[in-house]
Amino acid sequence: MNLQKLEDLKAMVQIDEDFGAIWRFFFDHFGEKPEFAAIGNPANDAMQSYLEPILEDICKRIANREVLIAKFMLSEVPGHGFFHGPCLTDAGIVVVLYFEDVRMGMVSLAPGIESGLVHYARFTALPIEKKGAVMIQSRNETSH
Repeated sequence: MNLQKLEDLKAMVQIDEDFGAIWRFFFDHFGEKPEFAAIGNPANDAMQSYLEPILEDICKRIANREVLIAKFMLSEVPGHGFFHGPCLTDAGIVVVLYFEDVRMGMVSLAPGIESGLVHYARFTALPIEKKGAVMIQSRNETSH
């Protein structure tokens, strides 16, 4: 598997404005490839604990209510500082992408099949010692 495309994805996450295109790139090159899933390892608890409140906050903003996260299945691509995975919530299915070195990521939230909508958000998160993370959300939120 050519993981060089992860660098392309990282650049897209940082600057591209077409969030749908970023997610299509991820699924075309990685997300739908069994060999990509095979190289991932379960992420450590610290990273899950770091990202989970960010996901909750983004989902709360999108759903305009408190959101319960039921199951977060975060994976890491070893040696690349790239984390990804689905999360089940009471607002729908969430998928997260996160690059540790640039501290940026994206979230997609699909509230349900019947709605046909997918909400996207990009975020930057800065760790704060002993307090988790502070999310700095960009102005770029889209729903399609």
